[in-house]
Amino acid sequence: MPPSLVELDEKLSIAVTILALSLVFGSQYLLRGDITLYAVVTAVATLAVIPHELMHRWSARVMGCYSRYVLYPLGLALTLITAIPWIPVKIIM
Repeated sequence: MPPSLVELDEKLSIAVTILALSLVFGSQYLLRGDITLYAVVTAVATLAVIPHELMHRWSARVMGCYSRYVLYPLGLALTLITAIPWIPVKIIM
């Protein structure tokens, strides 16, 4: 396995992804103290991204490939950098 992949349990990787998504899309609401809107944005982002990514994994498995959900450190870093509220372009990797 390449050293660039983070060795985490899939469930922990998904939890970190949800946290990163919530910060990317909801950091502005969190800074304003609007917890309700932050929770709504987190729920919507989670429901949009996580099933999509898990379907990639499922499709690969159906085709006979070994597949699992892993975090890519560079992608996570880029995602967290764009979580800064005044950065207008958001990257999710």
